[in-house]
Amino acid sequence: MRNLTVIDEELERAERQTAPGMAHWAGSGPDGATCGKCANYGYTYIKSNGDHATKPSSCEKFWSVTGRHGGTLDARQIGCKYFDLKAK
Repeated sequence: MRNLTVIDEELERAERQTAPGMAHWAGSGPDGATCGKCANYGYTYIKSNGDHATKPSSCEKFWSVTGRHGGTLDARQIGCKYFDLKAK
């Protein structure tokens, strides 16, 4: 009788772990990847009035894919398939 309403356990796990504002499912990146170690974590953009603004804890890939700014992500958040190791 267990898991009668679970369609896909792996998908449901990914959905639970994925924070709003991530570009893809959490855990779909390399082992040990976290948002804080990703080159897409935090970015600068130009506002419509020409001023520069920063989103220090948001995902630049989410912005490029959706055209909107995502929420603040914890640096410890499990990384996604768009993980790109930040240069030292």
